[in-house]
Amino acid sequence: MTALLLLPRSAADLTRGRGPLAALLGIGLGAWAWFVAFLVVLGFLRGPLYGVVDPGPYDDAWGGPSLAGAWTVHALVWVGVLAVALGMWRALARLHAAVVEHLAGSRRRVWPVPVAVLLLVLAGGFVVLWTRQLG
Repeated sequence: MTALLLLPRSAADLTRGRGPLAALLGIGLGAWAWFVAFLVVLGFLRGPLYGVVDPGPYDDAWGGPSLAGAWTVHALVWVGVLAVALGMWRALARLHAAVVEHLAGSRRRVWPVPVAVLLLVLAGGFVVLWTRQLG
């Protein structure tokens, strides 16, 4: 399914002021997808490239005390994180499609908009907590 198939067929499909809501939720879900991509890149730097970005010692590292053990464990954990991220991207795309279908009136499911709003609130909280731990 391409991204173009997720869009409404015409501007008349999003009536009664629902267009701005669809746009706002779409922007929020897109921003969340980009944040997940950022976390995947960060995980790549700390996973398969672990031995390059961390010079050691590896006594307390996962899979340590050797560089080979630490590198292997970090790379395998990243593969698991990538699988979860791919699932999240697919779920976000399906949620966005369900939100657009609901707001365009083509399908009357009640759950997509509240779930999208809840996800964006939780995502905002996650970003705030994650940035506070950095400082």
